[in-house]
Amino acid sequence: MPAATKEVDAVRWYRAVALDLDGTLTSGGRPGAAVLDGIARLRDDGVVAALVTGRILAELDAEFPGLADAFDVVVAENGCVLRTADWSRRLAEPVDAALAHRLRRAGHPVVRGEVLLASTAAADHVALDAVEDLGLDVHLVRNRQALMLLPAGVSKGTGLRAALAAAGVSRHNTVAVGDAENDHPMLALAGLGVAVGNAVESLRRRADLVLPDQDGDAVAELLAGPVLTGERRVVPGRRQLVVGEGADGRPALLPAVHTTVLVSGGSDTGKSYLAGLLVEQLVAQEYAVLVLDPEGDHVCLGALPGVAVVAGSQPPAAADVFGAFERGASCVVLDMSRLQRRDREACADTLGAPLAACREATGLPHWVVIDEAQDVPWCRSSEVSPALLDPWGLCLVSYQPERVSPELLRRIGWRIDLSPGGRRALLSPPAGEPRPIDLARRFTQHVRHWHKYADSPLPAGQRFVFRGPGADGVQAGSLREFVAALAGVPAATVRHHALNGDFSRWVADVYRDHLLAGLIRTAERDLATHGDAGRTRRLLTELVAVRYLPPAPRAASR
Repeated sequence: MPAATKEVDAVRWYRAVALDLDGTLTSGGRPGAAVLDGIARLRDDGVVAALVTGRILAELDAEFPGLADAFDVVVAENGCVLRTADWSRRLAEPVDAALAHRLRRAGHPVVRGEVLLASTAAADHVALDAVEDLGLDVHLVRNRQALMLLPAGVSKGTGLRAALAAAGVSRHNTVAVGDAENDHPMLALAGLGVAVGNAVESLRRRADLVLPDQDGDAVAELLAGPVLTGERRVVPGRRQLVVGEGADGRPALLPAVHTTVLVSGGSDTGKSYLAGLLVEQLVAQEYAVLVLDPEGDHVCLGALPGVAVVAGSQPPAAADVFGAFERGASCVVLDMSRLQRRDREACADTLGAPLAACREATGLPHWVVIDEAQDVPWCRSSEVSPALLDPWGLCLVSYQPERVSPELLRRIGWRIDLSPGGRRALLSPPAGEPRPIDLARRFTQHVRHWHKYADSPLPAGQRFVFRGPGADGVQAGSLREFVAALAGVPAATVRHHALNGDFSRWVADVYRDHLLAGLIRTAERDLATHGDAGRTRRLLTELVAVRYLPPAPRAASR
């Protein structure tokens, strides 16, 4: 799918560039002054420069003396070796020497690196037969007329991932540039994959952006151009989120990068469900996400690997929220449901400046999802924080979007309006006709406002009052209190209320959760058949717990 482009405010989104050497920086001889000056300028601006090459380090240093010093990190031997100014280490065990012996015996030249073996493309059939005969876990990689034999699973992509981890940069904030077959994994890993004009056709087809010029001239223009500064936004077509599907069966897609979206609809239409659906996919694609969760709708996301939930009865410090990204969290859910309403607004409002600072320092988080956005002061302000503007991802969730700042709404590209009574929505792209869709299924269990219903006290007139000997005066002011009280009242009390349908009626009337009320009604009717009040007690407890009292999520360490 071709990449789309759009002019936007200049923002430093890209924090690293990964550059192949042969055929990319140069097609012979040392790279030119223009491209080396471009690399130096980016490094001065704090952008990490990585040289990612199939060459052996000793060969690189001998043929291009001092070139490695122009980069912060060098990934050599097609991902097998990583070197910085201070240290060097292998990323895999060396290929078995017996394979080199077989190739030489067949008359093919072999150069041995710290890990890989290098030969010519003409040796591929002999190499395949030798790998099979020797029972080795080795794969063959073509680089135009060269052939590399590497440990299975090692590529320029795995090498670049290790380099970015060492530098503390997300792959989504990285541009990778190459020209040959062995550059595919590197371009696939990076947030933006770029092919120079002289690249092999297969790489040109897969790249997000193809440069018009060749090798070093093309790279020099890219490094000095509007893509890296943020003045020109490139949206890779391969980075997509599945929102659902239309009546024609075609998937409804949303760009996963450089996207602003408004999710709106009335109460009980599934706004938080949809927001969680987007977050699940962003986490799966390794984007960093901050979720402002005023009512506890998204704590279930804590079941996903890499998701940290920050919660408490007091507003957390900004360091506890944004520090979780530095400690390796891919998503931070700020659960504010246990705070008083005024404290929730104040807590969300104080995060604006730290968010901008975190993005300036690290490029994270890529996305901010704000539930109940109409209650967040910085979303209502006429002066929109730069931290919320393009090219950063932003999802606003609101049942009153008219209370959101008109300036912020003007910058919203996509709109999803939820329909009452089911998982249906109207998807409106920035340009084009709105499209009715059915929402996709989620990975994690969505529990609507579970903290609100589990723990928030009910007014006296809505509390459940247990009746009967040994239970008079026992009241439940929340679902958590209901479960606790249910465990202690006599069996006769459970029987009395169940046979009268009091439990299901209370849940339906007070909480308006007709799904749970229906399940409880089934359990109440079951009592008339089996006559076991203890069994009914257990069923009621399990039904409420599964829907509103999930296991405590993993909390971010402090």
